[in-house]
Amino acid sequence: MRSSSPVKHTHYSPVRCSPVRCSSPVRCSPVRPSCCVSCYVSPCACVHRPILHLREEDELVNGLRDFISLERELEASKTALTLKPDFNLHDAFTIFDSSRSGLLSHSDIREGLNAIGVFPTSEEVDLFFKRYDDDHNLRINFHEFSQAFLS
Repeated sequence: MRSSSPVKHTHYSPVRCSPVRCSSPVRCSPVRPSCCVSCYVSPCACVHRPILHLREEDELVNGLRDFISLERELEASKTALTLKPDFNLHDAFTIFDSSRSGLLSHSDIREGLNAIGVFPTSEEVDLFFKRYDDDHNLRINFHEFSQAFLS
């Protein structure tokens, strides 16, 4: 006789070989579960082969923590900047846009920063473009420039 309550069975997570409970009413096989994506694993195939060694996992976790901390610091700096009474994003953009084209190139960013006493490396300018050039045209428009400074 079949029960109408969900069948609970155990599969093992490939990350840590920890049991994952599945509450699907359909019994799925331990090799290829069909009930849901979350329990689509083979039964503890990783017992002798962890995906990451503990040292690598610790480095990954610490790297992610550092990344989150830097992101929070960046957002706090953006907020502090926008709260200053003399903050004007349009004027800042025109400092960089010497050709008045409405788009900033790598050299425009470098020259604008040099004019205010900041001397970035090529890698730093490239990183800025990778982060804020949303349409990947190697030019920063006013909207993308604004995203760099607004939280």
